[in-house]
Amino acid sequence: MAVYASWFDSEHTIIIYEYYGKWTWDELYTASAVAQELATDASGTVYSFSVRRDDVARSHIPSNIITHFAVLTQQLAPKIALHISVPGGHETFWKNLSQSIRAMYPRFAQHMLVADTQEEALQMIKEQKAQDAVAGS
Repeated sequence: MAVYASWFDSEHTIIIYEYYGKWTWDELYTASAVAQELATDASGTVYSFSVRRDDVARSHIPSNIITHFAVLTQQLAPKIALHISVPGGHETFWKNLSQSIRAMYPRFAQHMLVADTQEEALQMIKEQKAQDAVAGS
């Protein structure tokens, strides 16, 4: 399998999706099911981010991406407050695609952002956690 989902942190608040090679939608759906299970079992709010780990994964986009995002949007676990994609290449394309998807699928728009680096994604998650903590108190 070329897409994996697992806990990123020991506190079980951040899930990481890692893409390797020429991944498929079936692999992403399998990883998404794992992430949904992890999030369901978590005691609090969960955040996630995805990283493409090699040049093939960074340049590969399976067909029918818009259709699959609609399905993935419907499968979002309620506990996943935010997902950040780190394409690792083609950032302009991914940001434009993200804007289009956000316009087409408002529910997805509430949960999806794009970052240029893993560090930026983690910073965005840290900021969202702080906002969520203030809103919850």
